[in-house]
Amino acid sequence: MHKNIKLPRALRKEICQLYTENIKVTHLARLFRVTRPIIYKVINRGELEDFSPHNSTNNRYKSSFFGLKRLAKKEKLIKAKLLKKSQRYEKQYPGEMIHVDTKSIRRLPQEGSKKYRSETLFVAIDDHSRYLIAELLPRKSKESAAIFLKIILQKFPLPVECIYSDNGGEFKGSPTHDFVKGCKKNEIIQKFTRVAHPQTNGKAERVIRTLVEKWLKDNRFNSRQHRYQSLQDFVFYYNNIKLHSALKEGNKLLTPCQRLQMSL
Repeated sequence: MHKNIKLPRALRKEICQLYTENIKVTHLARLFRVTRPIIYKVINRGELEDFSPHNSTNNRYKSSFFGLKRLAKKEKLIKAKLLKKSQRYEKQYPGEMIHVDTKSIRRLPQEGSKKYRSETLFVAIDDHSRYLIAELLPRKSKESAAIFLKIILQKFPLPVECIYSDNGGEFKGSPTHDFVKGCKKNEIIQKFTRVAHPQTNGKAERVIRTLVEKWLKDNRFNSRQHRYQSLQDFVFYYNNIKLHSALKEGNKLLTPCQRLQMSL
């Protein structure tokens, strides 16, 4: 029931009966899924032996002006939903845009000594196919980002036209910056999220969350080599086995590799 429902005669009698049995108004409102004012109204009319539903006496709600106003409000909500939906974009072919991001990975519990540095997880995900590349590198730096760029170009089977990242120092800098130089050398355009809006790089952030939840969170690694191999095993599963809800061919869900192969 919604809050403006007209309660039938039988339910109105039942409400009055329960009220005489010391059932609280709040409980009655929850039980019959209506507001407390409606319960009070039913009880007051019940004392006069009036259990019939009453039509609204508020003519404002019956006017054409009010109806048009509600219609305009509904149209505004529908337009907002359609606009939000249209802003969910997808590039037309693999390599048109690769999203990249990083996440710091703590030392292993058995590596208590400070001589061990934390590692950095670098991820790259193709906007069109959702093909994932992930690597663990020693630190979050422009040098590590440049190494990761080389790995992307080795592992991704098609030319990369654009790389999209946040404004972190590992990805953005002067013309002498290692990652920037690598992009320029390979004729790759760089695009960045709006300043202080890293959430606009949503595809990369989402895949990092998936990696944390499905690969990193509950695993116990014997060594860094074990952790690295486990990461690559998960990437293989993500690309070759896991069906992606955003990748469809008709009614059939696809893996990133299947989507990628359709463009080769």
